[in-house]
Amino acid sequence: MDKVTKKNNSKHIGSTLESFLKEEGILKEVNRNVRKRIALRKKMIKSNCIKNCKTCKFYIRHSFLTDEILKRDQDDEFYGDCRRYPPVLWVQDVSLEDSDKDYQWRCPTVLESYWCGEWKLK
Repeated sequence: MDKVTKKNNSKHIGSTLESFLKEEGILKEVNRNVRKRIALRKKMIKSNCIKNCKTCKFYIRHSFLTDEILKRDQDDEFYGDCRRYPPVLWVQDVSLEDSDKDYQWRCPTVLESYWCGEWKLK
């Protein structure tokens, strides 16, 4: 038997969603509704979010914390780096001699429960 294919006469095959909405005359209305929903979602997230380092976009948890450790110690607090500002020079005295000092550029190490006042949602 020969396969018979139907020809689809839809003018929208291969078109983008944006071009379809524009053709239907509802593109502006859809974009306006999407922007409203995004703004509402952000507002809901911010109002229900605990403002601490853990939920801040500038906080990076230390990478040595594996998933296994995190699952085991869910009640424990963890440390991470605050990347709000550039690193600062950190000097650790190993002994009284200048040659034994350890110099490093580091970001502040903070607990997840800390909060500095410059919190931004991730």
